Amino acid sequence: NQGDIYGNGLYINPGGSGSSITFVSNNDVIQNNKYYNSGGGGGCGIGAYVFSGASLSLSLNNAKIDNNTSEKGGGIFLYPDSSTLTASITNSTISKNSGDPGGGVYIYTKNNNFSTFEFTENTISNNSAGNSPGGGIAVYASYSSYTLKLDKNIISGNSTLWEGQGIYISNSDSSSLNLTLSANLILSNKSGPIGTNSGGGGIYLGNYATVTGTITNNVIADNSVFYNHSGSNHGGGIWINNSGSTNLNFVNNTVTGNYAEDGGGGVYVSSSSGTAQLSFLNDIIYDNVGSVGSDIYNSKNSASISISYSDIGTVFGSYNDGGGNLNVDPLFFNSASGDYHLLSNSPVIDKGTSSGAPSTDFD
Repeated sequence: NQGDIYGNGLYINPGGSGSSITFVSNNDVIQNNKYYNSGGGGGCGIGAYVFSGASLSLSLNNAKIDNNTSEKGGGIFLYPDSSTLTASITNSTISKNSGDPGGGVYIYTKNNNFSTFEFTENTISNNSAGNSPGGGIAVYASYSSYTLKLDKNIISGNSTLWEGQGIYISNSDSSSLNLTLSANLILSNKSGPIGTNSGGGGIYLGNYATVTGTITNNVIADNSVFYNHSGSNHGGGIWINNSGSTNLNFVNNTVTGNYAEDGGGGVYVSSSSGTAQLSFLNDIIYDNVGSVGSDIYNSKNSASISISYSDIGTVFGSYNDGGGNLNVDPLFFNSASGDYHLLSNSPVIDKGTSSGAPSTDFD
């Protein structure tokens, strides 16, 4: 299908104030749709719009959303404006789509205090955002309080020449985000050789408001941001670019094999204003590559970082050593093939703490 505005494959809009729709979709295939002229995105696969006090509950299960092209949100575009959207995307494949921004998924929440976006057990792969943010997922928030949950997803092989090759999140204008990332594989997301401002290969979080949350049991590996002729190339695995209030707990994650041309191959933290408080517990952040601070780079000591019972390689900048930390090769089973289980003789086995650990392990 071809269109010149919203949702060229599927478009859902509950209407004016007080209107409500519950939309449930199972086992759909949405492919090869594209915008014809210069339309406002619409995801081409899915365009879900909620305006003026209406509400929409959207559930997609076991969908295949492939090879769609759009101005915004190649596969899915979710846009609640002064309204409520509860979106649940499960067990679906979102791949080979292109959007500008948001190659796979684009979320724009505006003037909203109630929306929830949940992605569970999906594969979001090989999408492209061109020269805009968010190769896999792009999220923009303006004057909104919302919840974003990513659980047991595979986010891999996505690309953009801008920021957030895997996941891009930008919070601004008095917004508030409750963020949960658990048991995701965020792998091999990359920028091109020349981009405008590439950074945050696995995850980019640009926060100018308030973010709280937990990042638990994830594997963030083999993501990369390359040299370009302008801009920054920080944070091969994660870039936290804070000018607001960011409070995140990292627990039982593996961040390895990521590459950044500039600082922080694993994790790069910059906090030009506001406060950034980050705690790392039972994490492996090792064998990443960056020009400075290969594993963790605390730019200008701008963030309060606490590290406990973790295996951390090279750190640039200040941090609070909570005890129990190591700096040793963790001996992955086969990192070259993407298997980051530990060998039986790994020196980090039984070196973590059960206090504060998740109730179940990654497997």
